[in-house]
Amino acid sequence: MITLNDYFDSSTTSQLSLLANHRAEFNNFDVLVAEYTNILSYFINFADPQDFQDERAIRRFIKRIYDNQRSGSTIDGHLGYVLLVGDYDKALETGLATSYDHDYVVSNSFPDPYPSDYYYSCVTLDPNGVEFDETGDLFIGRFAIDDNTELQACVSKTINHETETGNADWRETALLCTHPQTGFTSGAYHSAQYFPGNFDVNYAIPNGPNDPANAQFITDTINSGAMITGYWGHGGTRSWSQTYLYNDFVQLTNSQKSAYVLTLACHTGEFDQEGDCMAEYFTADTGKGGFGYLGAGRVTDTGSNLAEEAIKSIFVDNCYVTGENILSAKLQYTSYHTKYRYHYNYFGDPALNLFIRDGLWELPDLSIGYNDLVIPQFDYIGDFVDIDFTVSNLSNTIAPPAMIRFSIGTEEASATEFATVTIPQIDSMDSVDLHSSLNTSNIEADDYIIFASIETTYSERFLNNNNANKRITLYDKFKDGYPTNTINGTHPIVFDINSSYAGKEIISTGTIVAEDGTVISHYTNDELENTYYNSILYNSNNDNAFHSYCLTRTRPNSFHLTKVAGDGATSVLHSFNYNENEPYTVSGPFVSDLNDDGNEEILLVENSSVHKLHCFDNSGTAIWDVTLTETLYDPIVVRYSNGQNYVILPTPHHIYKYDEDGSNPTTLFTTGSFDTILPNVISSDVDADNMIDIIFAINDATGSFIKKLEGLTEDTFSLSWVLNQNHYSIIVADLDDDGLEETLISDSDEDYITILEIDFTQNTTFEVLDLISPNLLIGDVTGNGINEIICDLHISRDKKRIQILSNSGTPIESFFVRSSYEWNFPFFQPQKLK
Repeated sequence: MITLNDYFDSSTTSQLSLLANHRAEFNNFDVLVAEYTNILSYFINFADPQDFQDERAIRRFIKRIYDNQRSGSTIDGHLGYVLLVGDYDKALETGLATSYDHDYVVSNSFPDPYPSDYYYSCVTLDPNGVEFDETGDLFIGRFAIDDNTELQACVSKTINHETETGNADWRETALLCTHPQTGFTSGAYHSAQYFPGNFDVNYAIPNGPNDPANAQFITDTINSGAMITGYWGHGGTRSWSQTYLYNDFVQLTNSQKSAYVLTLACHTGEFDQEGDCMAEYFTADTGKGGFGYLGAGRVTDTGSNLAEEAIKSIFVDNCYVTGENILSAKLQYTSYHTKYRYHYNYFGDPALNLFIRDGLWELPDLSIGYNDLVIPQFDYIGDFVDIDFTVSNLSNTIAPPAMIRFSIGTEEASATEFATVTIPQIDSMDSVDLHSSLNTSNIEADDYIIFASIETTYSERFLNNNNANKRITLYDKFKDGYPTNTINGTHPIVFDINSSYAGKEIISTGTIVAEDGTVISHYTNDELENTYYNSILYNSNNDNAFHSYCLTRTRPNSFHLTKVAGDGATSVLHSFNYNENEPYTVSGPFVSDLNDDGNEEILLVENSSVHKLHCFDNSGTAIWDVTLTETLYDPIVVRYSNGQNYVILPTPHHIYKYDEDGSNPTTLFTTGSFDTILPNVISSDVDADNMIDIIFAINDATGSFIKKLEGLTEDTFSLSWVLNQNHYSIIVADLDDDGLEETLISDSDEDYITILEIDFTQNTTFEVLDLISPNLLIGDVTGNGINEIICDLHISRDKKRIQILSNSGTPIESFFVRSSYEWNFPFFQPQKLK
């Protein structure tokens, strides 16, 4: 902004401060307000012709800023907009100078140059590098005001147009006024073709000069709201010919419905003479008129189609910023028409955005979809959770700045706000990537939903603020370790080992491989004969130094609960020794802080001559055990809504629940006489109702079915095939990123995967080639914010194939990994603790 000293007021309540702050917030612009006489004192060159010294100083100043390319708001860094604040009187040589330093005059017999602010927009040199070319490089406008009251009128009209949230029907209305001559009426009719079909286009074409009925129609239509108002015809400084006079103008009362006025007429923009012109009346009068006006500074002819090009530029070329719209229209002409670039000036803020409902501005449509919100599926309390998100403008118009608020809770109504992020202005059909974070220091470990909500004072214009929410499970490192839900079989792990959230690594026992199969590290221990089982990552401190618990085997029949440090160092905590011919299995370890004392406990299942669940502390000391008379499956540790931890212990015919110390056994489920519960019982709050669900498979005399147990409520889904007891997988995860979990079932005998929704209705089934092993896991291994399905395919003792599929079953990646170890892996998945 270049302003006369009369309006150069740095106080926050001054009119130019209000406009500058509006542009900074609304457009995310860098704004400079420069005082006119200071510019002259620094940039005037007394070697210039005296008549042109002031205007050349102004252009020199604008060029300096333009060439510095320090703007953070334009693509090329160049200055984008210039607003001149102040009137000019040529006869008295007072005010903020316009330019006469060009070759365009009224006529050879009347060599009066046009007052031209366009001159200031031409700041680059021609190919010879000597003269300025005549192609505008930036957008320019003027508030041709005489006092602060008029400045307030210009500023308030500008801001109100971009922030008004009332009924916007009038923004789809146009008024095209003409002198009755055929040449003028045809220009109006020809321009009308560019308005979209939803526009109400009104014509004011008088039967003859000074038609009072026609003048009243113009007044009534503008008062009702005519977003774009045009005039083609003869004109004077205080009239549109005899069609509309100053005395008619004063009858206007359209204070909240300011118009964008485009005129093709003589003198209506002749602001450099004594008194005001029509352009000044319309833009600087309080309570009436328009926020912008295009008018000629002297006599002009009808050869210009400038108004038509301006209308076309809006609706065909999407030039919806007024300065851009005017410059675009001016640059349509050939060199023969270059004079019209200088004939016409724009009165108004060139950075103003035209809000035309269902025309160019079909209303901004800011959206943040579920997949646009990228947060870890789980994290630890005490950490900062990174939140990356994308906000898109789905409309064909610019979206002004807005605000996005983040809150966390179990339901939106009671969620606690933890961050706000400013959304900058977004161009049409564009998007912006932003970042926030959640400090979890004062949050308890639990399941939560993070809600992202777009808010703006321009709410009416945002029809589809598609807000998003996403589930996150927060764990206590001292209590829960890495979330585990270990299943019998040979599973890899998906884990973000370096906390980058750019893609998780697939971890096998003793080996870490990246998603492309690259081996990252390899642990060895010859003393334990290199046979590792069910390695579980765990961190009991707040330092990201993970260690592992695993089973190791030494010949002939000895199993060891072993702790493996991050550097590969091992220590045996407990051993199980069996006779050579004695049948036995040992499964685990299962790690969790059962009693919430800050130290992890380790569960192991032993099935031999006895069927026993063992509980050890982290030094290997036995704490308690449970003995039953039937085979034990893998236990599950859950937290109920009462805050208590429980151990769920399934068997072929029962599902039992124990307190954290192994006491108070409760039978949750008992099968029928001929039914068998299959291994791989899991738990999760599948239906997001804050109650634990226990999900398991049953084989009966007719087939297999999947059951969801929640309190006394049971949901059942019958499969079309019989599950192979030892070669199937059942897992729960938010596979399709809709905020709700699905249940996935696979079987090695069938080679396909079935997905169940939360109500246990079938979603889809797709085939997986070569699914020799049934093992599945879910994780974002590609780092795109969407979960993938990872299939663990057993090829031979020392070779495995890992296949990565999209959540719809489309193959993404397939690779082989080798190990000198027996492939027996744990499976890691967030376990919902309630």
